[in-house]
Amino acid sequence: MDFLTSTILSGLLYDGLKTGATISAVWLKDTLRNWLIDDNTAQIMTDKITQLGINDDLSGKAIKTRIDNDPELLKLLMEIKTAPQTINHTSTHHGSGDIVHGNKIINN
Repeated sequence: MDFLTSTILSGLLYDGLKTGATISAVWLKDTLRNWLIDDNTAQIMTDKITQLGINDDLSGKAIKTRIDNDPELLKLLMEIKTAPQTINHTSTHHGSGDIVHGNKIINN
């Protein structure tokens, strides 16, 4: 899945609220650090979450239901993509032996 879903967001909100977090644009950006989200979108999402009455009295399922019933918030979620992850392996090899990136399994 390449975009943020209501299930993921509701789980993050539920966990954050249960640990005493105050939902803000800064908190959202920090919590969604593996997703591409700008300041404006984070603020709009925070405002929508507040308008929906999402608080620590709700269950995770109730939070998800409120998110799923808001078409504007769902549209925003679909626009938030995962951050690209690039892994570069640079190796210089001199002599004999193996260069292994990751796990090497040897069966004797």
